[in-house]
Order: sequence, then C-alpha cells, then structure tokens
Amino acid sequence: MSEVTVATLLRQQGQSQQAAEGLMRWLSQHPKDDQAWSTLADCMFDLGDSAKAEVALRRAISSNPARTDLALSLAHAMQSQGKHDLSLEVLRNALTADPENLDVSIALGMAMSQLNQPQAALNHFDALSQIHSTHPAVWSFKSLLHTRLRQYTEALMAADQSLKLLHENPQGWFARGRVCKR
Repeated sequence: MSEVTVATLLRQQGQSQQAAEGLMRWLSQHPKDDQAWSTLADCMFDLGDSAKAEVALRRAISSNPARTDLALSLAHAMQSQGKHDLSLEVLRNALTADPENLDVSIALGMAMSQLNQPQAALNHFDALSQIHSTHPAVWSFKSLLHTRLRQYTEALMAADQSLKLLHENPQGWFARGRVCKR
C-alpha cells in the first residue's frame, strides 16, 4: 500500500497529523511525488494551516506543471491568508493553461467579485456565458453580479435563465430572491 493511500485512510479516520508526518517522511525521499504533495496539502488544510498547504501545493505543481486541477486549492490557500491578488494570478495562469476548465473560470470570476471588481467579474461571466450557455451556475453568478451593480432587469433575466436550465438550482433561486428583495 502506498504512502498516499495510507495517508488518505488516516485522514478519513481524522488522523491528519499522523498522515502528514508519514507523507513528510515519504517526500524526504521522493520529492517529485506530486500526489503525495497534494495529499499533504489536504492534511495541512485539515489541520488549519493554509500557509503549509500553500507550500505543499506549490511543490506539487512544480513537480507536475500539468496539474492545473491544483490551482483551485492553491488559490483557496492563498485567499485564506489574505493573498487575494496572488490568487487571481494563480487562477488566470491555470485558465491560460486549461481554457476549458469551467471550475477555474468560475472561481476566477468569483475571486474578482470578492476583490471588489464586480464589473470585471461580470465581464468575465458574460464571456463565460457565451461559451457555457447551458451551465446554470454561470447564469446564477451573472444574476448576483448584476444585482450588486443595481442592474435589476438584467439580474432577473439571468436568474430566470439559470432556473430555466435547472429548475431545482438553489443558486438560481437564491439569485432570483436577491433580485426580488431589491
């Protein structure tokens, strides 16, 4: 059984500290194991240490630059430490490397909004809605951004589009509720 498998089992049992210790021993001899670094980052998140999670994620990505899937976790670790501008850079780089990655694209738009850049975020989601016109979350986020910018007609239309695509979409109902509350 690999050290990563053992660490995963330990994490499932709530023993993230033990899992991290085993992974650090493993990584001292196998420093290019991106999966072990990624699992160590998960352990660090479990232990509430975003700074160490960030270091582990950077090592995972440097060991295997094709792992654009780790960009979301790295951006989260950075945001947890107040490094919001740097997290935007990470997400932009990941999107450049994998332009079809919808999760990264949505995270980038949300990060822009959190950095008080609602118009930039809306522009991003407008472009995204042209590519992913059938994804309800894209329309829900557009609705929330239109609401934030006090563009209520557009917000209602975006929320309704989200619900048209998936009637049971809680994000769509939340977005519609925000508009109607105004």
